[in-house]
Amino acid sequence: MNITYSKEEQPLGTAGPINIIREQLTYTFLLMNGDVLSDINFSNFIKYHKKQKSIATIALSKRRVNIDFGIVNITEDNLFSEQQEKPTIEYLVSTGIYLFEPESIRSLPEEGAFNLPDFILKLQKDKKKISVYIHKGYWLDIGRPEDYEKACNNFGDKF
Repeated sequence: MNITYSKEEQPLGTAGPINIIREQLTYTFLLMNGDVLSDINFSNFIKYHKKQKSIATIALSKRRVNIDFGIVNITEDNLFSEQQEKPTIEYLVSTGIYLFEPESIRSLPEEGAFNLPDFILKLQKDKKKISVYIHKGYWLDIGRPEDYEKACNNFGDKF
């Protein structure tokens, strides 16, 4: 596996640094946040991406949030509509793990800071096919102290 590191002289966001190695990206490339801990099977992820024939694929993870209160919905004229008592809400989040085809770079501004969510939105605006891959295994963003602590507890002295 070839790994390329680049150094940015000024903050370029999460997608802007692609420009530093723009000319070297002539094949499908993986881009991921540095504060991600996951057991994603990269081989399966790449196979899925290739099968979808997308310009980009975003790995997603399912999350659940327990709401400790009753949720009340109302109508536009402030009348009661419905209530859910202490619901659990499920949603999908970006894992910060992406696959891109080289032609995706044409949608990336050539200078300045730019973030991955904005890059994805720009690809969508440019009418490019973007797939999602739902990762069902372990994933944790360890960029926050409480999540880093959780990772340490999950892996003990292995981490």
